[in-house]
Amino acid sequence: MDVAEITMLAIGGATCLLLMMYSESGIVLCGVTTKSGSSVKTLILQDREPTASMAPATGEIAAQAMMDGEMAHEDWISQAAPRAKPMLSPDQKVTNLLLLEESDRAKYTAFKYKYLGAFLTAMFADWMKGAYIYALYSRHYNYDMTEIGQLFIAGFGSSLIFGTYVGSLTDRIGRKATCRLYCILYILACILKNWRDFRLLLLGRVLAGVSTSILYTGFESWAISEFNHLNLPYKLLRDLFQKATFYNALTAIVAGFTADFIARTWSLVAPFNAAIIPLSVSFLVIQLTWRENYGNQTATVNDNLHKAVEAMMRDKKILYTGMISGLFEGVMYVFVFMWTPALEESKADVSHGSVFAVFMVWKMAGSYVFTVATEVLKAHEFARVVFAIAAGTMLVPVFLTGVTEGSAYLLLFVAFCLYECCIGMYFPTISMMRSRFIDDDIRSTTMNLFRVPLNILVMLTLVKVGDMSQELVFLICAVGLLVSSYALEKVCAMYAAEGPSTDRSVHAN
Repeated sequence: MDVAEITMLAIGGATCLLLMMYSESGIVLCGVTTKSGSSVKTLILQDREPTASMAPATGEIAAQAMMDGEMAHEDWISQAAPRAKPMLSPDQKVTNLLLLEESDRAKYTAFKYKYLGAFLTAMFADWMKGAYIYALYSRHYNYDMTEIGQLFIAGFGSSLIFGTYVGSLTDRIGRKATCRLYCILYILACILKNWRDFRLLLLGRVLAGVSTSILYTGFESWAISEFNHLNLPYKLLRDLFQKATFYNALTAIVAGFTADFIARTWSLVAPFNAAIIPLSVSFLVIQLTWRENYGNQTATVNDNLHKAVEAMMRDKKILYTGMISGLFEGVMYVFVFMWTPALEESKADVSHGSVFAVFMVWKMAGSYVFTVATEVLKAHEFARVVFAIAAGTMLVPVFLTGVTEGSAYLLLFVAFCLYECCIGMYFPTISMMRSRFIDDDIRSTTMNLFRVPLNILVMLTLVKVGDMSQELVFLICAVGLLVSSYALEKVCAMYAAEGPSTDRSVHAN
């Protein structure tokens, strides 16, 4: 690692640690329990006041008095956390001050581990094989760029065509069943990597494309539906998606080093075979711990697709959320292809593993920026900042003409780290937006329709990337993010005009 990489790793790590400490200190557990009949209640103040700012004895007395009905909410806030009072308007008291049953905390903890256990092991397998697909095709099987391009296009094309129908099928046959199907299809895709036959590799890419659609829609659809079924406070969903993003980035680092060790010890196909292990673990966690939930079971696949399109036309917030999701994530996939040649053009000896690890640290930091920022802003309002920074980072490679090689690498590396931070902020943000706006009956169907512009953008880039300069590719990415920003402004304006009454989530507030 050179000085720039070490510096950005230190800054990203320190940012992540400080925000983590600040975020965790912002949830004040009073440590007071009272018995009301047979239930045990614990008071949680979800605000930004650290425990050091309150006198424990006063806080405990106030909490006890409020639970006994002897003190109003505003008096509790005044005595227990006086500096928090100006932040609360009358209609915010219920959302910032939650009286949780002990059973609710237990339900949320169990639910969180069930979801993250299955999701993160599935992502671990995806990260393991992701770094070696191109190397496997080019170095291990000696295919040329044209053939490799065809294989990649087949993957995104199958996600575009078949993934859309799988999303509709998910709402009908159940999210648990479909997530198990993801594990099975991905295991088959990994097994097919063991043969050089182009037709088998092509089939493997088709299966992987369908699986990827399930990974990025089925798991989230199950989580939101199950969360609603458990009737938990809505703000805990924010915590779930932040944790998913944070640990997904950490999983990527561990999976990357694991796959690197396996590839060096055995062969380039070995990481794909090893990925079968976490996929099997994910399957077992889903099978043994998840409850099945559904969308509209009576509708046909085409009915669900028709209803999803109707919903987008009827409620433009859903349509614009789809634009945001498709364009941002499409740009993200293009960035995955482009960051390596962009950095290599300004520096000969790029340490790809080290750079990737630094990127993931900044993504982890971004997930905690989301947690802190959304204490005072709604997710779609906070996304304005995310998209502005992301678009700015994509413009950096466009304006580097005439910059010396060393300075160009530093500017690119810093810009790309900030972009990864934006990705860390984006994923929990868009998950919260989707949870608010999409009807649960057609959630998976709608989310897969959101992936249509994503797949089209990536396929066009793969077809035309050889004819375009890097500067033009990054300029297109910046334009895509600016269009996403326009769609976001539309969502914010409509949400402000209509109010939270239009939220699809049963817990939205």
